[in-house]
Amino acid sequence: MYRCLVPIFVVATCFALVIAACSTTRGPVPAGQVLPAQGFQESWQNTAEVQVYDADTLFDYIDGEAELYFPYGFQEAAAITYGRTDAPGTTIDAGVYRMGSRLDAFGIYSNYRAPSAERVSVGSEGVLSDHQLVFYQDTYFVRLNGLGDADEIQTDLLSCAAAIAARLPGNKTPPEELGILSFEGVDPGSVRYIGESLLGYAFLRRGLVANFEAEGESARVFVAIFVDQAAAGAGLDDYIAYLKEYNADKTLREDTSSGYRTLLAQDPLYKGTIMRQVGRYVLGAVSISDSARGETLAGRLQSNLP
Repeated sequence: MYRCLVPIFVVATCFALVIAACSTTRGPVPAGQVLPAQGFQESWQNTAEVQVYDADTLFDYIDGEAELYFPYGFQEAAAITYGRTDAPGTTIDAGVYRMGSRLDAFGIYSNYRAPSAERVSVGSEGVLSDHQLVFYQDTYFVRLNGLGDADEIQTDLLSCAAAIAARLPGNKTPPEELGILSFEGVDPGSVRYIGESLLGYAFLRRGLVANFEAEGESARVFVAIFVDQAAAGAGLDDYIAYLKEYNADKTLREDTSSGYRTLLAQDPLYKGTIMRQVGRYVLGAVSISDSARGETLAGRLQSNLP
């Protein structure tokens, strides 16, 4: 009989590696555990218990806005109000939302990111205005609303945001899909992820869109994300049907010389438009002045696909 004797130091080393991996990898944290329950600073204490909401009760928390969250894979939300003990009437309402993915968290964040707001170093990305701070990190979106002196409340909003971010999973890397729209001429602050009806078209489902401006050309670039190649092809077919419905198919030109299905048309809403299918993506630009510019933009988007 043979016995395999594994040296003790090998077992110990492997065990240590497993422990190290577990200590640096954090799974989803329940939204109710993200908000500091007893205040985030000595002078800031909670005025009530943390409240947790699911898809059925989110309307109780943000009636009128709840529908916005569902296309982004909403899982749960938690909310609390903090009051400043040395300044009665100064408060911060904190809400944290756990979404379906990092891209979904960015998507809901991009709906609240004001172009004029100040960028702040918290989470994956955050912006600060007079009385509000919003940021996203991992699969979480955080919204803080402050009431009080504008100059002082901004400092407190930053402190509150930092305390919450420290309790979230540590993945601050932006979703890889954002890299598709990362090239010269694209305004990073205009990038949005739309959870449904990209560009207002149901057949494009979900995807990214941003403003482009360079060399006197203004346009909007986009990439629609489908579950697979067949669904993307069906999306283009639906676009052609839309053009026919509005008698705009006479401007349609299909081109497959590049090896990819490309449509050029005068869209009823956006005028000059190019759409190209690449695998499970449909990418392109709207409001373009000429087809050559559209081909260039489509090529840039295609070269950035994951």
